[in-house]
Amino acid sequence: MLFTACRNAAVLTALVSANACAAQAVTARLEMRLQTSSADAVNAYLDTDAGWKQDGLPFFTEVKQCKQAALKLMLVLAESTNASAVQGNNDLLELAMGRCPEILLPMVPIKTVPRLCSVDAWAESRKRPASAAEQISEINRRLVVLERTKLATSSEIAKSCLGAYIAKRTALSLAQ
Repeated sequence: MLFTACRNAAVLTALVSANACAAQAVTARLEMRLQTSSADAVNAYLDTDAGWKQDGLPFFTEVKQCKQAALKLMLVLAESTNASAVQGNNDLLELAMGRCPEILLPMVPIKTVPRLCSVDAWAESRKRPASAAEQISEINRRLVVLERTKLATSSEIAKSCLGAYIAKRTALSLAQ
């Protein structure tokens, strides 16, 4: 029985490690592609059926899971001239900002704070569009999370993010 439990644990560890390696491989492949081309070319590749199936979906999943390497790469890909790709990349980064501001915020250039410290993509990603009250509730949740991080009092970027959320909440309150 102990042997079976140990073997099962070893198999599970190997599967988790293999999945982690595969996930890292996706980001590494896209980083290599970026080194030999451009953000526009990588975004164009991810927009193809083959690119989406092989790398796009797993990469976007890594971004949603707040994997640091994937977030860093997504920030680079968001600086594309392809408006559609930029919007999609920013939407994913905005969603990640709601999940892991303590990981993403230190990487974000100050100029991108207002568009990433928002809830527009969150509101649109729901089964039905979020009401103003639901968006305000999500902003309040994000403010609490952000204020609990050490960044909130020590970082100009975090203060800018807090300000962007508060401005959005105020605009939504006035629109009600």
